[in-house]
Amino acid sequence: MWRENRDLILHGRLTPERPDLLYPVARVEADGRHLIARYAPQPIVVPTGDWTEVLIANADDSPTVLLAEAAREVELEVRDARGRLLVDTTVWLPAGPQLVSIPAGGLARLKENTR
Repeated sequence: MWRENRDLILHGRLTPERPDLLYPVARVEADGRHLIARYAPQPIVVPTGDWTEVLIANADDSPTVLLAEAAREVELEVRDARGRLLVDTTVWLPAGPQLVSIPAGGLARLKENTR
């Protein structure tokens, strides 16, 4: 994960969210790629507009992640904390809230549907 996303993490634009709650979500973005780290049970707003990949790292012990998304078909991949693939499918994310299960320490990858 680190080697693959090193440039994004080190050189992307960092945006921490909700300082009043001690920054439960932090984002980094560069060139249409986004990494969102979730440290508390907060909803994740998936970026609008054009993007190629969104990574969601769940550092909270709650596996249920609420995504707010504009309607879009995406390739969804979910891995556990050991990197084992749990989900690999194409899904339609409807407009509005959508629940996705990402285990504690896990990573979800949303990619443009190219299948």
